[in-house]
Amino acid sequence: MDVVPASSACDLQHLLYLFAAECEAAGMRISTSKSEAMVLSRKPMECLLQGKFYLVIEELSQLFRALVPIQLWYKYIIGEDPSTSYFLGAVLIIIYSLCKLFDLCGRISAIRKAVAILCSAQSYGVRASSQQCSEAGDTCAICQSDFRDPVALLCQHVFCEECLCLWFDRERTCPLCRTVVIETLRCWKDGTTSAHFQIY
Repeated sequence: MDVVPASSACDLQHLLYLFAAECEAAGMRISTSKSEAMVLSRKPMECLLQGKFYLVIEELSQLFRALVPIQLWYKYIIGEDPSTSYFLGAVLIIIYSLCKLFDLCGRISAIRKAVAILCSAQSYGVRASSQQCSEAGDTCAICQSDFRDPVALLCQHVFCEECLCLWFDRERTCPLCRTVVIETLRCWKDGTTSAHFQIY
């Protein structure tokens, strides 16, 4: 597909419709609303698992980053000649090992929680009835298209299940009224990664 600059909002909307037609031919659907263009695959199960896989991968990478510097720190603490400051080196090794052990226990616990989330079914609400869908205008407010597997949240707003899956990978409130739907927001389900430095 060629990249064509749009000279006006009308041209942009026209280009979005052309792009949507090409995506439809390729087996994908795209919203052509001016507010947001969102490409969604027709495979909802992949979407439902994607954020969970990202979470497990990030937790595993953080465990790996915690394990990598152990050998270097041991070599640094012991030094070239272990006999010169044996007592101080032994004390520092014990302190470092205890700190690292607590850190690794926390990371392993986080991995277990991530695997439990991966294996569990996530439900954000109940299946919406046809009356609820018609009251919502038969259009999802996130993707601006007809409902696919509509779900009604506790606040009674209705969205596509796949759209909610993508939304709750980043947020924990209803997209319309900001009612809290999930208590805790799991980081890294949207593919982001931790930016903290691994000091020890």
